[in-house]
Amino acid sequence: MKEALKLSLALTLTCVIASSVLAFANTKTKTKRDEAEMTQRAKALSSVLPEFDNQPMAAPVTLEVDGETFTFYLAMKGKALVGIAGEGTSGRGFGGDVSVLVGLEPNGKLGTIVVTGHKETPGLGTQATDRKAVRSFWSLFCGCSGDAPATGLAPCAFLDQFTDQALVASGGPFTVKQDSGALDAVSGATVTSRAVADAVSKISAAFAANRAAIAKAE
Repeated sequence: MKEALKLSLALTLTCVIASSVLAFANTKTKTKRDEAEMTQRAKALSSVLPEFDNQPMAAPVTLEVDGETFTFYLAMKGKALVGIAGEGTSGRGFGGDVSVLVGLEPNGKLGTIVVTGHKETPGLGTQATDRKAVRSFWSLFCGCSGDAPATGLAPCAFLDQFTDQALVASGGPFTVKQDSGALDAVSGATVTSRAVADAVSKISAAFAANRAAIAKAE
């Protein structure tokens, strides 16, 4: 009985110490993690928005639509609204949630799309989520950066299909050809392709339905 009590006390003490160490480590690293996340968010916004001179992250517009949260960032040039970036999530990914940031032009068309978070299969599902420069033999030989554009944003055949498309309210949700849609899904990654299309559709629809209110936030 005494041995069992000693063991129980030892385990309790170990758990308390471990929890304290983890809590301390989390507190000490939280600031750096938050700073890293802010840096990544700023980089993503710069990649989907035209040139701006304000701070889009300073006053984002958050909306609740059908139980889901969407965040919109407004890009200003002087006093003119030059672009909006909308972020939302689809829970239909193969590995879980897929978060997408959509560039939205003031005229209502979609701009550049980037995936900001996912847990999809590397080398398969990531073909529909990640932007990677294609390096040809010649680019390797001459030391060039590959086929990435001058802006530094690499291409993604699947994501680039959304560019210049009208808002969902104008043409219905985006779907892949396997679901009688117009998008070419990535071979072997249809589930991921559907998740990205779902996220873009929901962001587009949320923006279309609340466009005036979002623009007033400028």
